[in-house]
Amino acid sequence: MMEVHMFNVKISNFYERCKQKYYDYPLNLQINVIIGFIILATIAIITAITYIKSFNYIKESFKETGLLILQETTDKINARLKLVENTALMISTDSRIQDYLDSSKSVSESEVGKYLNSCIDFNKYDIHDKGLTYIQNLIDDIIFVTQESTVIARRLHFTAYNFRNHLGNEWFQKAYQAKGKLVWTNCFYNNSAEQILKNSNTDINAQLNQFMLIRYIVNEKNFKDIGYIAISINLENMSRLIDNIRFGKHGNLYIINESGNILASENRGQLLKTIEFDKNTMNRVMSYNGSQSFFEGTVGKEQSFIFSAPLSINNWKLIITIPVSELKNSVSSTLLSIISIGILSFFVIASISTFILNNVSHPLKKIVTSIKEIRNGNLSQKVNVKGCLEVNQLSTEFNFMIDKINSLLDKIVDEQKALRKSELKALRAQINPHFLYNTLDSIKWLVLSGNAHKASKLIASLSTFFRIGLSGGSEEILIKEEVEHAKHYLFIQKLRCGEMMDYLIDVEPEIEQLKTPKLILQPIVENAIIHGLNKKEGNGFIKIIVKKRDDRTIAYEITDNGIGMKPEELEELNVKINDPLLQSTAGNHGYAIRNVNQRIKLCYGDGYGITYKSKYNVGTKVTVTIPIASCDQRTPMEQNFTA
Repeated sequence: MMEVHMFNVKISNFYERCKQKYYDYPLNLQINVIIGFIILATIAIITAITYIKSFNYIKESFKETGLLILQETTDKINARLKLVENTALMISTDSRIQDYLDSSKSVSESEVGKYLNSCIDFNKYDIHDKGLTYIQNLIDDIIFVTQESTVIARRLHFTAYNFRNHLGNEWFQKAYQAKGKLVWTNCFYNNSAEQILKNSNTDINAQLNQFMLIRYIVNEKNFKDIGYIAISINLENMSRLIDNIRFGKHGNLYIINESGNILASENRGQLLKTIEFDKNTMNRVMSYNGSQSFFEGTVGKEQSFIFSAPLSINNWKLIITIPVSELKNSVSSTLLSIISIGILSFFVIASISTFILNNVSHPLKKIVTSIKEIRNGNLSQKVNVKGCLEVNQLSTEFNFMIDKINSLLDKIVDEQKALRKSELKALRAQINPHFLYNTLDSIKWLVLSGNAHKASKLIASLSTFFRIGLSGGSEEILIKEEVEHAKHYLFIQKLRCGEMMDYLIDVEPEIEQLKTPKLILQPIVENAIIHGLNKKEGNGFIKIIVKKRDDRTIAYEITDNGIGMKPEELEELNVKINDPLLQSTAGNHGYAIRNVNQRIKLCYGDGYGITYKSKYNVGTKVTVTIPIASCDQRTPMEQNFTA
């Protein structure tokens, strides 16, 4: 403790010496130091703000561009895979395939082979509004296999060698069981062509790792089994789909399977290796089932932006990664320019201020003396200094400012007094003494009648009702608590009314933890009971729905089947609750509702508040809207006044 005390004493002494030395300098130098500090601080703040805004802007641009590239590439890959599926369907329904086993039709193997080769050529073209475009063929081989024969349309990679050895595997069995449905296989290694490609210059790993689309064909006329159509695609061809797509200098595109293994990449050496995501990043990519996702994750040891979208087959995903450092580097040049301009401005302003301050330093000493008096609370102190034109103007404007400040302070004091009176009046109006008296009276009769259990529930509900209503003096509570407050009020009223009244409350779970001004629902529900349900014959019903109207707005909807209002009554009520200057007492119909409406509009503006719809002898619907951002959308002045 002694060492800490000595350290604090040394710091205090050092500060006092620096402070005294600063005061020993001439006034113009002191002000220049202040100006310099302000300029440097401003430069630092502007640099920080610019960096943050530029980073966020570029990040948003990266996001939009990345999602656009992701969507276009996903659509492109899915379209190519769809073209393969359409090819399989087209082959399966072709008359040459359907009649192949029919001896009366005399369809030869060569005829089928030529047809299958033409189907491969069909995949070389993309059909669109402007005509045909040549594209890289995705298909390696098309194999048509029946019980007796195998017909092969071979491109390059010899998938069909020893093909019948594969007919017993799970994919062909699955295709057989799902007769007519398309089955995409997982990736497999085609070792049948390994020796043939060994001495070639091609990437054997990419060429021989393949996957297939299989369909079992049944004759559409007599429903007899025909055989399999199998279309093979290798990872080299899949990788070519994303080879020419660029996103940033260091962005990478991948296709991965559900185990995180890379199935397509510009770098063929990465194929079949596990993508270098950390555990959390991998979990987020694999667990997301939406159309697109964007978040920051780790690739290798580098923080990166991750874009992900599902492909149409096998739970495979298209992934785009781009290092966060690339985005930061793009902001550096902007920051360098700002810092350079700031330093230049510092020297220019310091030179100009030195020149000016040398001319005005003497009269400014008198002004500073007056300012010190005002700082000490003497707001009656006026400045009486003669000097250059600017000093005279400063003196005049300063005196005018003091008068204005005094005027504003008086006005603020008056407004605060009026506001506190209004708040007190509102709090008194929020708790109806008759409700408390009637509830206590009900508890008394329940106890006297021996129904202690029901009385206990009523006491507990009343206690919770007032606890939430007070909320430790807080003006905001959770939506869940606000609804709970209204629920206990309705519970108490139902215990008193019995089967004559019922209610329903429905709240979207995702908004329960958002903030809301308190005591919104209860006055409206009370109003519905007193002026709606109590004035009609038969059973009464109140329904409360709390939901997101859109991305910015939460809506409370309170509907009752009470007596409703005539058009002139509805118009009168709307005028009353929307007039902030209307003088009223707590006993007037609509005052509590007007209080709620004015509190909402004071916090969030005229775009939010209460609207009434009613039809006589049918019922009334009340809609209350507040912003999702809650009271954070108030202006600083409003926040200060309601603090």
